[in-house]
Amino acid sequence: MSTGSEQDNFTIEEIIDEPATEEETFYADMGNAMVRDALPFMNQVLRQLVTLCTALLGGTLVFFKEDLVRPGVKVAAAFIFLAGLSFAFLGMLPIRERIHRGFPQQVQETVEKAIAAKSWKLRVSAVAVFVGLAVLLLGIVIRNQ
Repeated sequence: MSTGSEQDNFTIEEIIDEPATEEETFYADMGNAMVRDALPFMNQVLRQLVTLCTALLGGTLVFFKEDLVRPGVKVAAAFIFLAGLSFAFLGMLPIRERIHRGFPQQVQETVEKAIAAKSWKLRVSAVAVFVGLAVLLLGIVIRNQ
C-alpha cells in the first residue's frame, strides 16, 4: 500500500499544489476504498473457501466410490482439500497484534502485514481446491480407460 515516499501522508492538493481534478479525487477515493475494504473482502472469500473445501472434502470421502476412482486418488484428493480447508481457516483468524490508533504508520504496517498474511493463505487454499479437483478428474479419467 505504501510507496515509501515522503508524500504518503499528504492530500492530492498538497502534493500537486493545486486543486485536484474530479478524476484525481475519484481515483484517490477508490484507492482508499480498496485498501479499507481489502481485509473484510479477504475474510469473506476465506469463509467461502472454508465452506467449499469442507463440502469437497466431505463429498470426496462420502460420495466417491471405488468404482469411480482408486482409493489412493480419493485419499490424495481428501488430503489436498483438507490442506485447503486448513489454510482458509487459518487465514480467517484475526491477526494478533497490538494496534495503537494514535500511530498511523503502525496501523498501516499492521494492515499491510494482515493483508499479506491473509493473501498467501487465500491463494494456497484456492490452489488446493483446483489441484484437488484436478486429481479427482485425472483419477476418474485414468480409472475409466
